[in-house]
Amino acid sequence: MIDMLLVAQVSSSLTILMGIIALIFTIKAISGLAEDSFKTLVKRMAVFLILSIIGIAFMTSYHIMESYGGLDITIDIWYIFMFMAIAYSIYDSYKTIKFEKPIYSIALRTKKKKR
Repeated sequence: MIDMLLVAQVSSSLTILMGIIALIFTIKAISGLAEDSFKTLVKRMAVFLILSIIGIAFMTSYHIMESYGGLDITIDIWYIFMFMAIAYSIYDSYKTIKFEKPIYSIALRTKKKKR
């Protein structure tokens, strides 16, 4: 029979690994961009990834500690960081929408000129 705790430990560990890989690629992308508003947009995405990875790291430590009797503080920290990541994601989405509005209006103007 499958041990669900082991599944949680392995899946959260793999999620951390994939998150770190995504963060590395994001940082490499940031270093190759010119200093402008798009670079700021990608930097905000990196902050979201960092908050999420920290939250998932505490989730992993909670699942690992659960095998040894548990450590209740890790679940609280896990929830705090995941809430912060969601709240920051909402803020980041708002900033992304504000970033895309001028681009969309330029596309509409050029489309009207072509007619």
